[in-house]
Amino acid sequence: METELLIIGGGPGGYTAAFAAADRGMEVVLVDLRPLPGGVCLHEGCIPSKALLAAAEVVEQGRGARRMGIEFGEPAIDLDRLRAWKEGVVGRMARGLASLAQARHVRRLVGTARLLSANEAVVAGAGGEERIRFHHAILAAGSRATAPPPLAGAPGTMDAQAALALEQIWPRLLVVGAGAVGLELGGAYAALGSRVILVEQEGQLLPGVEGELVAPLARACRRQFGALHTATRVAAVREVAGGLQVVLTGAGAATVEVDRILVATGRRPNSDLLGLDTTTVALDAAGFVKTDATGRTREPTLFAIGDLTGPPLLAHRASHQAQVAVAAIGGAPTPPGAPIPAVVYTRPEIAWVGAQQPPPKGRVTHFPWSASGRGATLGDATGLTRLVWDAAGHLAGGGIAGAHAGELIAELTLALTLHATAEEIAATCHPHPTLAETVMEGAALFTGATTHLPPER
Repeated sequence: METELLIIGGGPGGYTAAFAAADRGMEVVLVDLRPLPGGVCLHEGCIPSKALLAAAEVVEQGRGARRMGIEFGEPAIDLDRLRAWKEGVVGRMARGLASLAQARHVRRLVGTARLLSANEAVVAGAGGEERIRFHHAILAAGSRATAPPPLAGAPGTMDAQAALALEQIWPRLLVVGAGAVGLELGGAYAALGSRVILVEQEGQLLPGVEGELVAPLARACRRQFGALHTATRVAAVREVAGGLQVVLTGAGAATVEVDRILVATGRRPNSDLLGLDTTTVALDAAGFVKTDATGRTREPTLFAIGDLTGPPLLAHRASHQAQVAVAAIGGAPTPPGAPIPAVVYTRPEIAWVGAQQPPPKGRVTHFPWSASGRGATLGDATGLTRLVWDAAGHLAGGGIAGAHAGELIAELTLALTLHATAEEIAATCHPHPTLAETVMEGAALFTGATTHLPPER
């Protein structure tokens, strides 16, 4: 077989590239190991986890309604129906993507692909092997979960994929790793009835994220989880009667007994599965593929996008890179680099984009949601909108902690893309009462005073 463009990997990066290339008139072959497109994000990550989190939020909202004078009683959770609902969401979306691929005449092959050279690959599927020659290829093979010792191969451990299978709600669950995955799934299981112990080896939740944004989440996690230990590691795991005995060392040193361990400590790229040794493609020390701004590798015919190319390992980053790579293959000018937002879907949500510390002579403004009418009506007075400005008053970055932060961050991302100033954002009429007003008022703080806070003296 011969094709103009071969894409290895059917996740958000891969299928976005396939659709964009087909829309440009290219002949496209898309290879993925799953029968339906969507990749880890749709089948085992972003979408099923958000479905589970939506169910958990309903439970939490029911409990929180008591302070409004509304009593629902404790929810009865039918795990089989919850699992079926989650799988139904995933199935509908996957079938929709397959229909879109068919409508665009994208040829899909189910199997694994390995490069034989910079212009040829072999696909191994249920029917045997097939060689494919191509003019260009986009490598979008993603990443896989890893577990550090002594958790690798330890009894009773599971990764996020297994946790999302909803085998059962374990009474005692240990979550190792307080990044986005650990916090989201730990919070969901806690809402559904598990007593969750959260362990993180670094000194704060969400290592690397601005501490002012993490603080409201840390307070909420202390209420939500049975125990929370930072600067703490797992030293040993062994099976005992009725569960697992886990030895913790560091600031939270203890020996605890749990029923199951969710390991959410990181991911590694699948670059070792692609036959890159038959090419001149370069990798960094962690195994990520080195590319230029368009995704092109050292091989002019080979591009790489998504998790293969390093952090942040985010689906929307992969989709954006896909558009850039396809444009480059088609001979279009390289678009300027785009700011990539990040969201953690906890309660409260945390989202950020761009610089989190001000450049020289820049400033940071803070608008607390205790001064937001919408924040008050949602019962989210602990939220925060934190904006970072350069010396000339252009938005340099920002972060939001609170309800719907993942939706609100898009305004900051657009403002960054357009090089908007504090004056322009503050002068933009925002509807009232909304959480989006906190962005407007945070911008007004840079220019002077704002309506719902006392003037600075």
